[in-house]
Amino acid sequence: MKATINNNNYEFVNESFNTYRNWGHKTKLYKNSQLISEGKCIYLNRTWEAYQYQSVMRVAIDNLMEEEVKDLISDYKESKSIKRLSKDTKEMLIRDYKLSSELEELKNKLKF
Repeated sequence: MKATINNNNYEFVNESFNTYRNWGHKTKLYKNSQLISEGKCIYLNRTWEAYQYQSVMRVAIDNLMEEEVKDLISDYKESKSIKRLSKDTKEMLIRDYKLSSELEELKNKLKF
């Protein structure tokens, strides 16, 4: 699956796997041909997805967003020379990140 947002090309490379106990999906998310995230979902029986690989693609995006939020918070604390954030400041940083994030737009484009 491919998408272009703000002149950046995103591509998911999806695959299925089987073991003797379960099965699942793996995905790799590329931005401009550079690997930026991976995701894996293990299933015991059928999935309840709107389309194949939907869940694992969301996992890859959510993993990347979580890492970016951690980096944002860490950078903010370092720039302000503080060790802890207030709950309100943390929520504000996360809200502002989600409003400006291409990944949030990618999630919406892929109909998550």
